[in-house]
Amino acid sequence: MVWGYHAAEPNSYLVITGAGVKGLKLTKKAMVLPFQKVTKISVTPFHFTTDLQAMTSEKLQVCLPAVFTIGPKDDLESLMKYAGLMTDNNSDNGVASREHIQNIIMGIVEGETRSVVSNITMKELFEKRSLYRTKVVEHVQTELTQFGLHIYNASIKELRDMPGSHYFEYQSRKAHEGAQANAKVDVAHARMQGEIGEAESVGRTKQEIAKINANTAVQETERKIEKAMAESRFKSQEIDIERKLQIERIQAERAAELRDADLQKGVQESKALMELERMRATTVTKAKVAKESAAEEADAQLYKARQAAEAHAFQQSKTADLELYTTEKQAEGHYHKKQRETEA
Repeated sequence: MVWGYHAAEPNSYLVITGAGVKGLKLTKKAMVLPFQKVTKISVTPFHFTTDLQAMTSEKLQVCLPAVFTIGPKDDLESLMKYAGLMTDNNSDNGVASREHIQNIIMGIVEGETRSVVSNITMKELFEKRSLYRTKVVEHVQTELTQFGLHIYNASIKELRDMPGSHYFEYQSRKAHEGAQANAKVDVAHARMQGEIGEAESVGRTKQEIAKINANTAVQETERKIEKAMAESRFKSQEIDIERKLQIERIQAERAAELRDADLQKGVQESKALMELERMRATTVTKAKVAKESAAEEADAQLYKARQAAEAHAFQQSKTADLELYTTEKQAEGHYHKKQRETEA
């Protein structure tokens, strides 16, 4: 390719060699300089169909058809190895053809497959197909890794006998007949198992029904016991509540009686106090009345005494006055008598 700008398709890479590049450079797009060479390589996987003839460990020829899908592994190290394989300086344009690469891969696949089959018996090939496939893939992959290639899929087709050999045919018939016999046995066994299973199922059904009925009866009895216990507890609680209420009523009645007694006592005490006060008042009143009566009587007596004294005094005063008047009159008469005598 000429120098200038180059870009690879999605399934391709650019491999640049030449001036300024040590070894080779792998990229998707680049500006190619003068004295540099750019090569475009595809990373699309190859599909290989083989119809290999190989010899088993028993020296028996067998035909081994298979299909492989192989391509470069998607990591830088593997791509660099694959790019080195694809860049062939011996070719005219410097790029190895896909046919050449396929021939290399086919050589590896056939060689490793024959190597694996040579260590396997016909019986193992027929009965252990997956083991044969695994060994072939492992051996082929080991060789392909040095070229950066990876097995993406490996499908082993139906093994075939070589002309004149009928091993796989007979083994297939044997397997088929055996499968038919086993199928008949399996059918009979299945029928027997079905009848046994049906009988067991019926028996288990009856047992389960009996068990369920027994459990139901037990549960019913337990529920009745629980109900009786609950009713007993409820009755006990009712009795206890009634007893507590009765005690509270009695206590309330006693408290009421005590309050009534206290009230009666208070009333009686009040009555007694009132009666005492009344009696005291009556006694005081009587005493006061007696006192006032005595005072009035004394006042009356005093008044009488005073009246008598005053009357007596008045009487005496009258008498004295009369006596004085008489005496004065006698004195005057005597005086006048004397005066007259004197004058006489």
